[in-house]
Amino acid sequence: MDNMVEFAKRMKAQREKLGLTQAQLGEKIGVSAQTISAYEKNISSDKGKTPTLDKAISIAEELGVSLDYLCGTAPAERGCSMESLRDIAECLIKISEYIQCYGGVKKRGLTEEEAMEQAGLPDEYREDYIPVAVFTLDSRYLAKFFETKAKLLSLYNDGTLTKELYETIMTGQLAELQRYEVRARPRLLEDDTGLYLHK
Repeated sequence: MDNMVEFAKRMKAQREKLGLTQAQLGEKIGVSAQTISAYEKNISSDKGKTPTLDKAISIAEELGVSLDYLCGTAPAERGCSMESLRDIAECLIKISEYIQCYGGVKKRGLTEEEAMEQAGLPDEYREDYIPVAVFTLDSRYLAKFFETKAKLLSLYNDGTLTKELYETIMTGQLAELQRYEVRARPRLLEDDTGLYLHK
């Protein structure tokens, strides 16, 4: 069955993208690493094993994709689209359903390019600062991840790390985050977006 061949290919690709071993995924859905291996080898009628519907659903949930995506009937992974600022805002609201978030506005200085663009403007139209949206996630694990990412990127940019080593370490860091499950937070008010504004 073509859908199961696609399922096997996409399952393996998504598992590897998340940095999960077969044993780790197996533990999450209650099967052995050998069973996960058999699911991923299901590329012809005489090889591999087909998961039950319940296990297929569990696999999709753990991999963060839809079952339709794994079966090849949906073109894209489940997640946020990033085609406009509206898409980004909707994704941030969705994130706020799982992690306490704070939104606000800060000001930053002009870049050289922005300063040059404003040089020819009359004084009343010039700006010394640009307002920027700030979105803070209240999670020590994500804070540690982004702190590590910034240090690694600095090492990569100064030539201490190769691109391959940087990507390998980042894959490991992302895999580490996979250990921490998140669940939707209960809403206190019907119209509560989960966003708290502060200045």
